[in-house]
Amino acid sequence: GCSRCKPSCGVGQENTANGCQTCSYGTFNDQPNGSCKNWTKCSANQVLEPGTAAKDVICKHASDNPTLGTTLPTT
Repeated sequence: GCSRCKPSCGVGQENTANGCQTCSYGTFNDQPNGSCKNWTKCSANQVLEPGTAAKDVICKHASDNPTLGTTLPTT
């Protein structure tokens, strides 16, 4: 046996001190192991598909609408 091995958590969960926990709202984990990451932030009204615990938000890309200026200032 292996008492100190981390259990493998499923997609949509992360391994915490209390075992596998479902990702909280606003975060997701699409890997069987790993930790929950924040959803991508889309611009207003640019959400194509809402996120779930196992899947990131999908934003509509500006390339679908070439009339919008998408030049970002370089920092």
